Amino acid sequence: MKKIFEYLGLASLVCFSFFLTEKTATVVEEVDEIMIQIKAHQEEYKEEGMDAVITNQYIIPGLPQKTVNVEKSYQKMKELGTYDENYLVWDTQKPNVNLEKNLDKYVISGNPSRRVVSLVFLLNGKDLSSLLDKVGEEKISYVLTEEEFTKNEKAISSLIRSGSEFLLKESSEAEFLTLRQKLSTYHQSSFVCYNPDQKQEFLNLCQKYSYSSIAPLQRITKNPLKETKSVLKPGAILVYDVNSQFLKELPNLISYVKAHGYELVNVSFQLKED
Repeated sequence: MKKIFEYLGLASLVCFSFFLTEKTATVVEEVDEIMIQIKAHQEEYKEEGMDAVITNQYIIPGLPQKTVNVEKSYQKMKELGTYDENYLVWDTQKPNVNLEKNLDKYVISGNPSRRVVSLVFLLNGKDLSSLLDKVGEEKISYVLTEEEFTKNEKAISSLIRSGSEFLLKESSEAEFLTLRQKLSTYHQSSFVCYNPDQKQEFLNLCQKYSYSSIAPLQRITKNPLKETKSVLKPGAILVYDVNSQFLKELPNLISYVKAHGYELVNVSFQLKED
């Protein structure tokens, strides 16, 4: 019996030691200048979310709520040895009204609170290699068929590595899945459907695989730079036919968009709500 009490006493002592160590560490954290700075600024950096906006069959993405994860931010900055807002770690929460719950709606633009623009290029059978030097490392979204994929596979690999993406076009389910698989082999992880004619059957197919569908309002066919100037705004998704005039004006078009303070992003980035 004496042995049992000795073991119980030892176990209690060990547990108390752990408790005391944890409490001590917590107290040390609370008086650490880094922790004090994080807590002093956490409300300042908090970003309120915004519900997606739905009008009939159309939707504009919402924005996530962002709050500072105090403990993770502290651990990261502690390794750095100083307070630096660039090392803040965030917790995000999707808006209550969001794209994921409304895949039967068509996205017509990104959220206008973000000063970003997406350019979507329709290949129309053109060789992608003619675009490589003109787009460089810019993040562009392309629309192509499985047949065009086979024709442009080497260029596609290069573009995905540089951050571009390829949207899924209306097709049979078998072709849809084949193209998705081929793009996945080059590590494209996000997929969006391009459905400008709002075909219900294609919308249903995309909804089945939990993909959002876009039906952009602006398709630019003749005077790329001039028309871009007239419709450029935050969150815009602009669609272009790849033709000789477009290829000629493309470098100036990209320069114009960036010179006006817009960041070029993939369509899938504009659809992110977390």
